[in-house]
Amino acid sequence: ATLRASAPALARFLIALAAGGTVDGKTVLMPASVDQMRRAQWPALDPDRGLGGTWRDSPSGRIYGRQGTEFGATSSIYWRPDDGVGVVLLMNGDLAGQAPLDAMQTRLFSEAANY
Repeated sequence: ATLRASAPALARFLIALAAGGTVDGKTVLMPASVDQMRRAQWPALDPDRGLGGTWRDSPSGRIYGRQGTEFGATSSIYWRPDDGVGVVLLMNGDLAGQAPLDAMQTRLFSEAANY
């Protein structure tokens, strides 16, 4: 909730996460760190939770990332490994439940896959 980053900075982070730690030909995250981030840390307790993110089934398919809400703001950063598409959403306002966010993500994942 207290992370301060722009949409382009979050997108670059998501690219690095999806590409095994590399952005624009430069290693910014060690591949072993990326593996740890994506791997379930306590599979017996939560088989979908990695370091800093969660795997989840969404209307867009299986995705990995994180979302958060702070009073008056909502953010979401997810990557779909099936086709390498990622979505970053930064919004003013509080969402009432998961459905509005899923609807926006589904539309963006769909549009990006056709791009």
